[in-house]
Amino acid sequence: MKWHVTDHSDLRFPEVVNRWHLDSPKHDSSVEESFLLRGWAIAKEERQLKLHFAINLKDETYSHPMNFKRHDVGAVMQLKELDTHNPFFYGFELGLERKQIGDSFRLGFETDGLIQWVVTLSIAG
Repeated sequence: MKWHVTDHSDLRFPEVVNRWHLDSPKHDSSVEESFLLRGWAIAKEERQLKLHFAINLKDETYSHPMNFKRHDVGAVMQLKELDTHNPFFYGFELGLERKQIGDSFRLGFETDGLIQWVVTLSIAG
């Protein structure tokens, strides 16, 4: 079985997130029993501290704060230096089990109660 990734980012809400990227799982990669959901997102500076990544699993929605420092994203995007004095976390990382997700789930970003769903990940084959 393989991952099928459907991008919905053309439905943009720039007030929530300006840019984002999904590092894993990748489209057409093999589905494992456990996997790491990993990527990054950038919002306007005044919203970055409030930015959460959201997942919709089996009709339940969960919102988590951005929880992973991504020095590579800050450097490439020429953002403020990510050091111990800068509280911005641009990345997210969450371990999931295949049995938690059913056949598909959605990933999005949330701030102030508004969720922008950007991708659907489903299992094909």
